Formats: sequence, C-alpha cells, structure tokens
Amino acid sequence: MRKRVDTSNERSLHHLRGPATRRLLALDERQELTTAHVRLLSTCMGISERTLWRWVRAGHEEGRAWRNG
Repeated sequence: MRKRVDTSNERSLHHLRGPATRRLLALDERQELTTAHVRLLSTCMGISERTLWRWVRAGHEEGRAWRNG
C-alpha cells in the first residue's frame, strides 16, 4: 500500500511566498528590513531564514515578487 503524501503545507507555502516576498522587498526598499523581520517570518512560515533571504535577493534580481497561483 502506497503512503499518501500530504502536500497541504507545500501548497500553503506556495501561496504565502508572494505576499511574504513583497512585504520583505517593501521593507528593504525603505531600508527598514532587519534580520528580526526575516527571523520572525521564517519561524511563522516554518522555513529557514536563508530561504527568505534568497527570495529577497531573487525579487531584486528578477524585479518581481511571486504571484499566487
């Protein structure tokens, strides 16, 4: 019997990536982004701080934040 994989957390994370990245980029553009912001958000989302910093860097490099969907 195959185990069913629960991807609900992955789907939730996918939907949160855009809003989270946009918020971090907005703070960064105003030069208000701190490690504390990233740490708090990473804890809430259950992902690493490094991942969030990558999202911010990618948002700057690509000039966009991820859209939902």
